[in-house]
Amino acid sequence: MARRGEPSQERLATLELAIGRAPARCGSPHGLEMLIAYLDDVRALLAGQAHSELSAISGTDQGKDAEEWGRWLACVRSRLKPCPLQEVGPEHCGEILLA
Repeated sequence: MARRGEPSQERLATLELAIGRAPARCGSPHGLEMLIAYLDDVRALLAGQAHSELSAISGTDQGKDAEEWGRWLACVRSRLKPCPLQEVGPEHCGEILLA
């Protein structure tokens, strides 16, 4: 258990996943590897977020299979390009939340 003022393991994992998204979106293999590592996380929410981000960045869906995503990364590593988040106005928020 975290002491008062110290972040919990859950919070640290959430932050690490969020931090991994930034380099992944910039086309960094290291960022994608961080996301792939979370596919096997026992916390379904974190695994799901990693899967969603990988699918959005890659334009493909390898499921939550970390080995399959690793093979995908090995094939595209030299051709990675930035994939910035799209700005979304409030009129589209429902579409994203329901997707």
